[in-house]
Amino acid sequence: MGFLESLRRMVEAVPGAMAAAVVGTDGLVVEGYTPHGSVDLQVHGAEMATAMNAVSKAMEALQQGEVEELTVRTGQALAILRPVAAGYFTLLLLHPDGNLGKGRFVLRRATPELSKEF
Repeated sequence: MGFLESLRRMVEAVPGAMAAAVVGTDGLVVEGYTPHGSVDLQVHGAEMATAMNAVSKAMEALQQGEVEELTVRTGQALAILRPVAAGYFTLLLLHPDGNLGKGRFVLRRATPELSKEF
């Protein structure tokens, strides 16, 4: 199906979703979908990669295993990150009042499909 189609379906399935992307842990966006063009995925991808790397290192140091999901909530947005392959994660960005539960569910269900693209 391809990254773009999978990302589009994710955004359209989650109320309040603003964008979705596959991002490398180096911060580079492999593919992104933002229906209204209002989200700079390059900036979000880079910053969220920094967060994902920091949390992953902390969990490793604490011997708590690999990060399966990371959620960041601010007054402006809600970001859900989920590893999709070695060195890559998926970012789903929602409005602060977006449906977190549906976002987590859709992202978890999309992960195997996205993994096949690697």
